Formats: sequence, C-alpha cells, structure tokens
Amino acid sequence: MLLKEHRFKFVAGVYTHLFNIEEMVSGMAVWPQKFRLKIPASSTCEARTFYGKSCDEVAEKAAEFMAVARPSPLIIQRRAVFDS
Repeated sequence: MLLKEHRFKFVAGVYTHLFNIEEMVSGMAVWPQKFRLKIPASSTCEARTFYGKSCDEVAEKAAEFMAVARPSPLIIQRRAVFDS
C-alpha cells in the first residue's frame, strides 16, 4: 500500500492541531473514499476516522468535529458558570 501524507494546521481557541491526512495512492486496502484522517481517542472523546474525496473535505469534517468535541477551556468555564 502506498500512501501520500498531507498536513493541515487547525486552530480552535487556544489549541493548535496538526492533521496528517493520508491519501491512498495505490494498494489493496479498501477505503470508502480516497483520503483518510484518524483522530486518536482522548480522555474526553472516542477515536474517529474521517474519509473524503479531497484533503480539504476531510480537513473540514475533522475541524468541525474538533470544534464541537473538544471545546476550549473558556467555553468549559462559561458552561460551568451557567450550570451553577
């Protein structure tokens, strides 16, 4: 299997994330679409894999997920204030 790697930087609040998107160039592996990004599990979120027809599409899907699934500390503080 031959993969090509593309890198995207994504900033969410005070956090900067680096996405390593893989492009299937050739090989026997079966992916639903040509591009793939794996986001590992953390203490607050389960692992996710995103597929898409282009690097940009995969990066956008992952960025939307990261913005919702891993909110910035400021948002967490605001939620705590409103919950009390």
